[in-house]
Amino acid sequence: MNSHYVYAHYDMTGRVFYIGKGQRKRAFRKDNRSECWTKIAEKGGFKVKIWSNNLDEDTAFQMEEDWIRLYGRKDLGTGNLVNQTNGGKNDLGRIIRHSEMTKEKMKASATGYKWGEERRKVHSLKRKGLKLKPCSDERKKKISESHKGRKWPEELKIKNRDSILESLKLAVASRQRRIICNETKQIFESISEAAKKLNIGRRSINNILSGKQLGPTRGFTFKYLDKQ
Repeated sequence: MNSHYVYAHYDMTGRVFYIGKGQRKRAFRKDNRSECWTKIAEKGGFKVKIWSNNLDEDTAFQMEEDWIRLYGRKDLGTGNLVNQTNGGKNDLGRIIRHSEMTKEKMKASATGYKWGEERRKVHSLKRKGLKLKPCSDERKKKISESHKGRKWPEELKIKNRDSILESLKLAVASRQRRIICNETKQIFESISEAAKKLNIGRRSINNILSGKQLGPTRGFTFKYLDKQ
């Protein structure tokens, strides 16, 4: 049934300040209006003009949305309409603004949650950017007790230990190996020495030596002087 229409409200200066979609006497009613609409209407009254009528609901929704987009909303800074949504069937675009009473209620509900003394102290220190004090002996003892029941297989312990030691040995050995710059033929006793004298990052030199970086760094490439 085509009983829907699209209407506009004009203020006392003749400017459109609201666009809506309705049936029957909706365009002339003052109830269920926003606070901004009520202020304008109470100040100088309003005039109603039916822009399109005898519409089906979907068409009315679409026309309402199109007209609101064209005239623009005041709360979004795009126009003078006091509409609080984009119109249309889904009624999207509403900006939620809490009243002072609602804000107070939200604040009261949030403050009703009580943190433990320890957690509040930690949170306070973190916000101030201060370093936390080391664990107390009692805390360390509790942590130690909680780990006592955990048993690692002996093979896994040995494997992990050997793996760590091997990695450390390789890292130390690579840093102590002599390297040569391919471009200048200059020999360096270690990666650190080359990095310092050529003003190049140690990681960049190490990446070239390990093959992770194929190109030069700052125009230099390197290789180990002695092969292992």
